[in-house]
Formats: sequence, structure tokens, C-alpha cells
Amino acid sequence: MSGSSSHPKRSRYALIAEAVTAPASFRFLPLNPVGGSPVLKAVLQRLTVHALQWGIPVVQVADTADQKRRWRGAIEMGIPNILTIFRILLIPAFIMTYSYEKFTLAALLFILASLTDLLDGFLARAMGQVTKLGALLDPLADKLLLLSSFALLFYRGIVPLWVLIIVLSKDVVVVSGWMIRYFLTRSASAPPSFLGKVATFAQITAITAILTGNLVASIKSLSDSFLIVATILTALSMLDYLYRGVGELEKRTTSS
Repeated sequence: MSGSSSHPKRSRYALIAEAVTAPASFRFLPLNPVGGSPVLKAVLQRLTVHALQWGIPVVQVADTADQKRRWRGAIEMGIPNILTIFRILLIPAFIMTYSYEKFTLAALLFILASLTDLLDGFLARAMGQVTKLGALLDPLADKLLLLSSFALLFYRGIVPLWVLIIVLSKDVVVVSGWMIRYFLTRSASAPPSFLGKVATFAQITAITAILTGNLVASIKSLSDSFLIVATILTALSMLDYLYRGVGELEKRTTSS
């Protein structure tokens, strides 16, 4: 009796495995029914998309090449990019909490956003989910978080104007260089330099020290030193980007 009842159920859900790029340790989720209720099919297909976005391999039916492309496109989001988008969404929350003088909560939000910056890159490499979308969103999220933080601290009279100008100038140089590179090569790839990564880390450290300085006196005494180091590294990073950018332009001019 159980055998006759299980057979129609298996034929109703066509379990055709399609290889999906993800670690073998992830569990499989058998979804995407071929027959049955249209509502049930729509719900299960929506769950399948979410499963793919979170990097879970899905046993599914791919009837056409176009359908395969749609399923593969869902993987483009992935956990690392979700973390990056989450970091972007934390920025307005951080601005609001700091503006309303909820300094402890603002510091926690900034630290949380900074941790996602460390995690998304690590997970993207570890899970093999380095994507063009992530390469574009990650530096954008960094710039929005850091620029808004420095602008808030300047508005509060904590950070001097010349520090904000250096930070803003460096980002203008980087974005302008990226636009020129894209115009010349049609390539959106612009890997950050080692000095640029160090400068970003120094900025995050300086802002964290300033935000937590009201809570921990020993950190407050070091915040000015962290800010000076971060500003110097930012200026050097800007000069490095300018030097490498001019050198690349000269190469392309002479080769053409």
C-alpha cells in the first residue's frame, strides 16, 4: 500500500539533479515540482530562488536553456553580496542613531558594518562566489560608510576639515580613475592596491576608536593618533593611485 502511494508522489516531483557550484557539505533541497497546484509550484520555485541566493545546492528541473540561465543568475547574489547590501542598509541607521546622540548604539552599528566588510570578502573567496556585482558593491559600501562617518564627525567638530578633504579627495581620485579606466578598456575590474586596503583599515580603526572613546577612556586617548595615521595613509594611497593611474595612461598612449 505504501509503495503504490509513494510512486505517484515521486513522479509528481521530478527530482532531476543539476550541478550547482557550492560546497558539497551543503544540504540538498528537492524543490521545483513539475505538476500539481500552480500556487504550490510558485511557492516552491520562490523558495528555490532564495535557497540558491544563500548558496544551497538545489535539486531542480531545468526544462530550457533560458530557465537554466535564470537559476544560475540567482547564485549571483550569494551570501557575500547579501552581507555587502546589509552593510549599505546599516549606513542610514548609523547616521540616524549618531545624529540623535545614541552614541553607544551608533558605535555598535559601525562595528557591525565593519565586520561585514571583513566577512564578505573572506566568504566570497572561501565559497568561490567572487562576482562582478560584489566587486562593484563592496568598495561602494566602504566609501559610503566611511565618508558618511567622517562627515558626521566633522559636523560634530570631532574631525577637522582638512581630514575630511583628504578622505574625500582620495575617493574622488579612485572613482575618477575607475571611470577613465572603464571608458578606455570597458573593464569594470579595478582591484584595490595593498596601500589602499591598509588605508581603509586604518580609517575604520580610527573611526571605531573615536566612536568608542566615550565608553573606554584608554581608547579615547589613542583616537587622535589613530586619526593622524589613517589620514597619512589615506594621502599616500591617493598619491599611489594617481601615480599608477598616470603610468597606465602613459602605457596605453604609447602603445596606441
